[in-house]
Amino acid sequence: MHRVMTLALLLVACGNQDAADQRAVRRLCGLPDDAAVVSWDGFPSRSGFGQREGLEVGGTFRPSAGWRAEAAGYRLTPWPEARAAAESAFRLGAVFDGARAIRCETAGDDVLRAARTRPCDAVPRPLDLIACAELSTGEVRAVVRSAY
Repeated sequence: MHRVMTLALLLVACGNQDAADQRAVRRLCGLPDDAAVVSWDGFPSRSGFGQREGLEVGGTFRPSAGWRAEAAGYRLTPWPEARAAAESAFRLGAVFDGARAIRCETAGDDVLRAARTRPCDAVPRPLDLIACAELSTGEVRAVVRSAY
């Protein structure tokens, strides 16, 4: 009985964590709250339970009609400096493959709750990465990763 209760609590905690992470990724990528989740890979696949070291969350979202990447701060591709920053620090340049517009930023601390971010190419060695790519389908691929 004790194991069943523990497992149930663990599943509820992970589900709530995923929902909170998805909201954070929508905010960081400039997506509306109603952007549908197409796919998601999140907590706890890359971090221990209750810990966020080595955080890596992300997925693909389908924004609502009328959403425009340029209005959300995305730059039209190519943006080779963003890919170089993502590759050198996180080996994540492939997230931009096939993108028509991208948003690449770093927060430097507490990436999912960051109040302020900077473009990837403005930081010599980013400690975290917020990579958002608008695909030709109109969907947005997003990855948020920390090195701490």
